[in-house]
Amino acid sequence: MATSTLNSYIIRQILGPFSLGLTILLTVLSLERLLRLIKAVNEQNAPGYTVFECLFYLLPHYLGLAIPASLFLAILLAVRRLQETSELVIIQSTGISLRALYQPVAMIVIPVMLLSLLLTGYVQPHARYAYRATLYGVAVDNPLASLRPGIFFEMGEGSVLRVDSIQKQDGILEGVFISHQKENSPEQLIIGAQRAQLIYENDTQAPILRLEKGNIVRDNKKKNKISELNFESYPFRLPSLIGEPYGRRGQDEREMVFGELIKGGVHGIIPDSTKAQMRAELHVRIIQPLSLLFFALWAVPLALIGAGRTGKAYGIFFGAGLFVFYEKLIGLGEAYAAQGDLSIWFVLWGPFLILGFSGCYFMHTQISRKLKVPRVKL
Repeated sequence: MATSTLNSYIIRQILGPFSLGLTILLTVLSLERLLRLIKAVNEQNAPGYTVFECLFYLLPHYLGLAIPASLFLAILLAVRRLQETSELVIIQSTGISLRALYQPVAMIVIPVMLLSLLLTGYVQPHARYAYRATLYGVAVDNPLASLRPGIFFEMGEGSVLRVDSIQKQDGILEGVFISHQKENSPEQLIIGAQRAQLIYENDTQAPILRLEKGNIVRDNKKKNKISELNFESYPFRLPSLIGEPYGRRGQDEREMVFGELIKGGVHGIIPDSTKAQMRAELHVRIIQPLSLLFFALWAVPLALIGAGRTGKAYGIFFGAGLFVFYEKLIGLGEAYAAQGDLSIWFVLWGPFLILGFSGCYFMHTQISRKLKVPRVKL
């Protein structure tokens, strides 16, 4: 009963900082991307809810970044608090070893590790695909998104568009120039207009550019004939601003789930990724959640560095540096492994095993040192 009560108490001490840290990190990461999404969506004149839809699809990716850091820091802070309040001394005085701290830690770390494996292996690929497809759909639905004043914009099917100014909110263009010539056609169509407005008839057809006050020049090179026509209003159907669908999930390794990475791709799709990139992606997705176990080994003894209430929390700063260094090392190893320059077992599993063995050794040497119970004179 005493052990069960102690486990529940320590779990509560960890869950508080973990929840707070996870919330703060998710907020910081989301706000940074939110500003960029708002700018991109405003430029493409898309509905406002698109920002939050894209942000929702990014949450699994941000959770994958925030969960390990939040949990590692939460264990550090919880154990550090137990030491600063002398509760660890009381625990030891009852005959309970400091190794007993790993039981409640494991009760949190193992479920979180399994959740992270599910997140990185299955949720993130689908969420990433949905995010990319949404942004692609926004860009395709708004033909003016890629159009810039003074720049010749190739629309496809032999059409080129140039404008002097753009009012994207109203879909109004000023100073319009269009050159249109179909492939293998002897006739070239050149249109100039003072003003134009983008009009959508329905969802199944390309939009129409309603041109106002301009002229049309038809140059038929086969007949060696040039004709000109002035107009007050002229509808010009944009040929190919409605692009192809984004495509099925699995175009690159970051959109593939575990099974697809093992098989070498999604059935029926030729991915842009190489075999080396897919292998590196698979191993990194496995290593990162498993690393939580070893960081838990490091967290408890690191929190004990610096004795008493006035002890300096050097262990927390060292732990933060260790976490950042390890993540950067794994990222660098993934880059080399994806290029096929170095072996995955050396650049990815090597740092993972070093973290594990060193964590076991550090835990054994630090935990074995008993905390001294202060004697009180009565």
